[in-house]
This record gives sequence, C-alpha cells and structure tokens, in this order.
Amino acid sequence: MSIAQYSYSFNDNQRMTIWENDRVLATIEEVDENDADTMFYDVVYEMRGVDLDKDSQYDITNQYGAILVNDRESRDKPKEIRFITPEYREKFKLPDGGHVLIGRRNGSVTEHKCRFLDPYHFLLDHTTYHICQFAEMLQASGSYVVPFPEKRVIWSNIDMDMEAWKKDLIEDYPDLSDEEYETLAEDMNDGYLGDERINLDIRVGDEILVIADIGLWYGRRMGYQIIESGNISDCLYASKDCDYNEWYVDRDGEFRSTQSHHDGKHYLTYRKWKDVTNEDDRDKLLDKIYHGFATREDIDAVTDKLGADIGKVYGWNFPDKRLKEKSKDGKER
Repeated sequence: MSIAQYSYSFNDNQRMTIWENDRVLATIEEVDENDADTMFYDVVYEMRGVDLDKDSQYDITNQYGAILVNDRESRDKPKEIRFITPEYREKFKLPDGGHVLIGRRNGSVTEHKCRFLDPYHFLLDHTTYHICQFAEMLQASGSYVVPFPEKRVIWSNIDMDMEAWKKDLIEDYPDLSDEEYETLAEDMNDGYLGDERINLDIRVGDEILVIADIGLWYGRRMGYQIIESGNISDCLYASKDCDYNEWYVDRDGEFRSTQSHHDGKHYLTYRKWKDVTNEDDRDKLLDKIYHGFATREDIDAVTDKLGADIGKVYGWNFPDKRLKEKSKDGKER
C-alpha cells in the first residue's frame, strides 16, 4: 500500500517548507534550525495524524540537511531520481549515481553527479535538494538540466532490443513471425545508418585520424587509419568482417566506435588534426601509434576531439572541462 511521504527543506532565511509528496503541506517562518526536526514531526502529526516516529513502513533518517523518508519495501530496488518542472510535470528520470548537465544563461555548461536520497530529495554533488525546490531554482535562474549519459549513441546494431522493435512494427506488420520481425528490424536499422551518414556530412579538415586498438586472434595491437576526405560521414563504415558495430560520443567528447568480428573487437577513436600541426608533427604521432607507445599527451598535442562538431548536429552539449585539450606545449587551452 502506498501512503504519503513527508519531508522538509530549510533555507538560509530560517524558512521551513514541509512537503507532502511533491506538494507543499506547510510553510513556517523564523524557525530555529535546531528545532526543525521536532517541528516537522509535530506539524505532520497535527495536520495529517501521522506519527512518523512510529510508522514502521518507513526508514526515517536525518542526513545531508534533510529528513529522508524511504519505503522499506523498496529498500533493495534500483533507485531513480525524478527531475520535474515547477508544475510537477516529469521531465526525465535518472538512475542513482547518474550525471546531469546544467546549462546557464551565460552559455556555460557544467557536469554534476546525482545521488538518490529519497523519492523527493537528491544530492547534486554535495548539496541536497528537494526535487521541486531544484525545479524552481532552475526556472528562476533561467537554467536547464538534461541527462548526461556515459555515451550518446549515433548508431548501433549491438544488442538490439527486438521486443521493442516488434512492438513498434506490429501495427503495420501484424502477421510476421518472430524471425521475420527480427530480419525487418535489422534491415530498417541498417537503413538508419545511411541517414546518420547524411546527418554527419561534415568536413572537419583535410584528414581524420582513426586511432585503433585492434583485436586479433593472436592478441591486441595498436594501429591507425587515415580518412583522407576529412568528412565525419566516412567514419561510419565498419572494418572488414565486422558485423556488429556501434558509433557514439562519450562524456569526454570523444567520437568512438566498437566493432566486433569473429576473433574479437576493435576499439576506434576518431580525431582531427589541429590547425597548427605540420607534416612532421603528424608523422611523429603516427610512428608512435604504429609502434604502440603513443600517450594521451602525444595525441592531444596535435589532434582535436570530434564530439563538439557532432554535438552541433544532435544538440548535444558537453561541460567545458570535458572538452579541454592540451596544446603542443602541454598547456590546456
């Protein structure tokens, strides 16, 4: 059985807000923070007849500056943080421990880790927020929040969710067998790869460098490939004999691919040359990659990430610090 959950928030002006689920139950001015816990319990009991001290359905703790109320029945279940509008409309859910991006009026974008506290509170880095309080704060400051997944997938045929595909296809194709649904889904998905090549018809320089961690039957080795067109769309072609592939941009703004074949997997990273590099700079890096001792510093010194270029197409933002790279002299720019 589900019953109301109660919590409170307390601001620097000694204003205490008591919440019933995601709605305000009471607001009390000039509250001594030392008396907040007692007042919280008293107000809930007086207004709703609920004795939180004796309610055995909940674990009630005072942590991170808030009274946290969690249903014991859901203690071991996966937790999700709700992000809502000030009108209580849900925008998205984020798994416990997930990351978000907050964009501000001045154009800055920052990354934050979130931890679930209870259904109405979460920890943003080291600060506790009620979900409605956070929504109102964003609205007042003209800011926005979006999920920041570990990777943003451009295209993939790895681990396709055939049940989801069948659910989408069954209305237009009601009489197919499971095998036919699978074949149709794969064919349609392959067609979408062509769409992404059109979306990413972007020339970013005279060449694109592909840095490869190659999986072979006798082990792994480093290698490279040069895409002479300098066009991102030409990155969306799989290596020979690779049937299962994925292209994505990770949190650091790196454009990457995982490509699988019968002997193993290739892990590819795509980079563009910096404008200041010359042929000698390029040859030195290629030699280091070929012999397997190129470092991240070597790569950053003469190449740039492609995530920002791709992000402009899909509306993906990246926090400023994630996109920082080192110039030839080793300094961040």
